[in-house]
Amino acid sequence: MSVKNFLQKMFMLYIHFIMIIVSGSTITRIAKQLNIYKIKHENKISNNLIEPSIIYYCKNICGGHGDRLKGMISLFWISFVLDRPFFIIHNKVVKWEEYYVPNKINWIFPKTKKNIRSVMLLNYIDIPLNVKYIKKRNETLLINHNLFDQKNIEEIFHQIEIKNLSRKKQWQLFNVGYHFLFKVSSKIINILKNITMVQDFIGIHIRFGKGMDWEDPERTLINDITIFEYCVKKIQEKTKITKIFITSDREDGIKYFLNKQYNIILNNMSMITHTDRSPYNSIKDGFIRTVLDHLILSESYLIINSASGFSYTSAFIGSMDPIIYDYKNCQCRTENDFY
Repeated sequence: MSVKNFLQKMFMLYIHFIMIIVSGSTITRIAKQLNIYKIKHENKISNNLIEPSIIYYCKNICGGHGDRLKGMISLFWISFVLDRPFFIIHNKVVKWEEYYVPNKINWIFPKTKKNIRSVMLLNYIDIPLNVKYIKKRNETLLINHNLFDQKNIEEIFHQIEIKNLSRKKQWQLFNVGYHFLFKVSSKIINILKNITMVQDFIGIHIRFGKGMDWEDPERTLINDITIFEYCVKKIQEKTKITKIFITSDREDGIKYFLNKQYNIILNNMSMITHTDRSPYNSIKDGFIRTVLDHLILSESYLIINSASGFSYTSAFIGSMDPIIYDYKNCQCRTENDFY
């Protein structure tokens, strides 16, 4: 698949989900209001009237790549329902706009800061947004957040009297929010030009979380990769898809499948780094690989996911239901088994 076809497919996914949302009677007006919000957002920037705005602000601990996307998109939707400009300031180790660029709205915070009366910094790492509190504030809010929480999304859209959002609808909103905000940058496009994508493949994300240049004390080491492989075999039997793409934080996972002579595509044996826990140079040098693997996973037929926000968000950007490797109980389950 050429880079042109890849980008066209991503755009069509965005249109597809807009149409799905439009078809739902309870949230039909979201799609219509997105265009209105876009116009208002542009006018406020042009007239330097961006106070009060909501800014995703990455400072200190921000979570992994998937966590950051979840935080950004949650804050975008709360900006949308409160009719406030939305911006992203992400300069921790890497600048976000070097890898993702604005799509439908310009979320890059303007260099001029006129008419900014006051600023408040809020930290909502690992906790839901306090929607009522945010609604009351008249300052520009810099918010560090890493969740796309089911109850929180319901609360956000309750502000415009949209109720009873199913979990499937919420992840469709995640998809629409992502494509409304982001396109990949020319840096990523230039690399994609040299990648030939195959039509159908199974995406696999093996997150070990230990024995790396970073440690995650809350994660359990995948102690039996043969159970993980069992998921692959069952899916291959059912779908007849033989090609697999593997991304992992450790070479062991990739080598295991290579030694078993699986049909692995786009393999260069490089590992993805954790955007919070890895050393500075590992993050800076490895971030482009993180972005690329996230995009490639989103193109797969389905994803076997190590219970990680990285592959989880990639699945919903690519409009699929992930198969989740339950690392606590060492078995494969679908998302419906969890929720």
